[in-house]
Amino acid sequence: MIHNDARSVTEVKAKLAMVMNVMTKLTKLWKNKSISTKTKLRLVKALAWTVATYGCESWTLRKEEEKRIQAFENKCLRKMLRIPWTKLLTTDKVYSTAGTTPELLTHLKRGKLAYFGHALRIPENSIEAAVTVGLTDGSRERGRPRLSWLDNITYWTGLNGTRLLAAARNRNYWQDIIRNCSQPSQSDVGDVT
Repeated sequence: MIHNDARSVTEVKAKLAMVMNVMTKLTKLWKNKSISTKTKLRLVKALAWTVATYGCESWTLRKEEEKRIQAFENKCLRKMLRIPWTKLLTTDKVYSTAGTTPELLTHLKRGKLAYFGHALRIPENSIEAAVTVGLTDGSRERGRPRLSWLDNITYWTGLNGTRLLAAARNRNYWQDIIRNCSQPSQSDVGDVT
């Protein structure tokens, strides 16, 4: 959903509602005690998060959306583990029970950063690179500037201007930046004994 004010609120809400529908349809799977928690977590990532992250590269994530995504991840884990809200478990306890850490938001960031690097490595004079960097004609309204798509990239990487463009055009260096901005999840690393 593209809006003329460049906000992603309705898109994020719609995606998260679709994922909650998927999670509800899988209730029989979550109730199955013969499936381990690790396997259920992998199923959530494969079946639910792919729906949530489809097209996330175009989102402009404000603090409000980040909080909503984090709360949604918490809700998915509670649904997977069948922990009712009346049990009053802390979020840290839920994550330790699942054997993971919060990772949906870092997955979204990783996808957006990878797309940015890909768009800038396209050959010169491409429309994708011009739009990504914000080199389009027009003027903005009065008042405080809204958070832009590129503001997310500069905030997450700590780079701006020509340093950001040079880093994104160097594939190996950009991959290192992506790894630093989004650490691998605890559940994907596995047990090291």
